[in-house]
Amino acid sequence: MKLNYYFPTVVGRFYDLELRNKMLPIVKDVLNNEELLTWKCGYRNTYSGSTGLQELPEFKEFANYLKKVSRDYLLELGCASKVDLCPNIFASGMVKGDRHGKHDHPGSELSGIFYLDVPEGSADLVLHDSKIFRNNRSNMVQLQRSQSSINIKPENGLFLIWESWIQHEVPVNNSSSPRTTLVFNMGL
Repeated sequence: MKLNYYFPTVVGRFYDLELRNKMLPIVKDVLNNEELLTWKCGYRNTYSGSTGLQELPEFKEFANYLKKVSRDYLLELGCASKVDLCPNIFASGMVKGDRHGKHDHPGSELSGIFYLDVPEGSADLVLHDSKIFRNNRSNMVQLQRSQSSINIKPENGLFLIWESWIQHEVPVNNSSSPRTTLVFNMGL
């Protein structure tokens, strides 16, 4: 029997070191601005749920970049959005011991992360298999271990984009200096 694999989970992946070098000092300033920090999820970040960094002039170029990348990603999937997707951007600075449990981003179409500063010991991004029915097999015993998650090692300048329903997490971070990222959701 030949097995055909359908319905893959598709993650866009590329590097942009030039943009990384431009955004890193801006994001470090933001993460040092106590007025912008929310500490949602228990670590240093600017996530507010509604308004994001895209409202600040220094993030206008990045917001436009996200719109283009989102259009390109959707076209690669063979899709187009019926409406213009708007970015919600926030910064994150995870230090030793920080983590973000398994979650998805309801209310958004696309989500992603742009790694700006990835010191030694920085936590991976773990993407989980979206086929949750595999957890409900009551009459089957798994003879062969199938992969239920994938770890993506962060690197400076790595940009990832995926559909927002994909569950993901950041396990415990072990870097002594901040693992600095820009995280985004694209939605209405």
